[in-house]
Amino acid sequence: NDVAGVRIELVVPSGLEGAVELTVKVEHPAPVDLMLGLVSPSGEKWEVLAQGSASGRDFQTSIVLDPAPVGDLGGTWKLIASDRLSSDVGRVSAFSLKVTKSVE
Repeated sequence: NDVAGVRIELVVPSGLEGAVELTVKVEHPAPVDLMLGLVSPSGEKWEVLAQGSASGRDFQTSIVLDPAPVGDLGGTWKLIASDRLSSDVGRVSAFSLKVTKSVE
């Protein structure tokens, strides 16, 4: 429950290139309050969940990053989770990245 957000880091080994699929699961009574973003080691950013776009209880998604990241994917990736209202508490219960190598 932090408006500034929490950062969860995931280290990807160097030498990987290709499409990236993000899977994330958040346990939260009101995911409509949440914002989720992903930042690559090179500083590229993707919006995963905009505030107000989720409904119900809890949130789970798997998405292929678009636009696809370019070059070596190695380094520290950061998932940023922000709860925009102070009345609820939740947690990120799963965060993973799957790289599918480009076929040449």
